[in-house]
Amino acid sequence: MSNSYLSISNILNRYGLSRTTFFKLRKSGYFPNPVTPKNFNPRWSLDDLLSWEAQNNNSQDSTFSEAEA
Repeated sequence: MSNSYLSISNILNRYGLSRTTFFKLRKSGYFPNPVTPKNFNPRWSLDDLLSWEAQNNNSQDSTFSEAEA
């Protein structure tokens, strides 16, 4: 189990998303919830993201496209 965490900037780079699309995905409940330590900006657990990627591997591209529409 990893203790790595990614910031919003890291996530945008990892998935090639715009901020707008990223926030639409979060609002829709499609994207994993962040882990937000006290007095820090939101971070996402790499383990959570890898699990999310595995679960959504086949439908990921179509969902990103729909979120941008």
